[in-house]
Amino acid sequence: MELPFAPFILKTLLLSLLNITANANYGCAATPAANQFSDICPKTKYPDVCFYFLNRDPRTCRASSLPELGLGILHVSIQTAEHRAVTYNTLSKMIGINRRLKRKYLWCRDNYKLARRLAVQAKSKVKRNEYAEARKRLEAACEVPISCQKEVGVGEPAAPEKEPNEITYAFFEFALVVVKELEVRTKTV
Repeated sequence: MELPFAPFILKTLLLSLLNITANANYGCAATPAANQFSDICPKTKYPDVCFYFLNRDPRTCRASSLPELGLGILHVSIQTAEHRAVTYNTLSKMIGINRRLKRKYLWCRDNYKLARRLAVQAKSKVKRNEYAEARKRLEAACEVPISCQKEVGVGEPAAPEKEPNEITYAFFEFALVVVKELEVRTKTV
C-alpha cells in the first residue's frame, strides 16, 4: 500500500535516525534478524518504513533473536520519545506564543515523558520475558503521539508537523508488534 506522505516520512525518519544514532555504523549485512522482519513489518501500519529502519539500524539488523530485536526497537523508541519531549518543551518557550498553545505543548511534553517511562518499563519487562506487561505499556505509549497530534492540531501557528508524531508512533508500534509476537510465541510453547 503506497501512502502519499511516505517519502516525507522516510526523509524525516532518516534525519531522526541520524540524530539518534550519530556515529553508528550503518549498512548491516544479511543477518538472522532479516527473516524476522518479514514476520513483523507486514503487521505494522508502515511496513515499508519498518523494513527500511530495521535493516539499517545496527541495534535491530544485528539482532540474533526476536527479544533482542524488540530491545533494539525499544531503545530507539525511548530515544525518540525523549527527543519529542525536548522538542515540545522548546516549542513551549517560544517568544510570543499564546498561553493556550503553550499549555498544549507542555501537555505533549509531559505525555512524551510518560511514553518514554512506559517504553523504559516495557524494555525492562521484555528483559524479564514479561511480554503481556510490556505489551500493556507499549499500547499506552502508542496513544501518546496520536493524542498529542490531536491536541496540538495541524494548522496551529508554530505547530510542529504531524510526521514526527507519526514516526514516533511507528517506532512504538514496531516494538509493540514484536512484543505481541513474543507474547504469542510464549503462550504456544
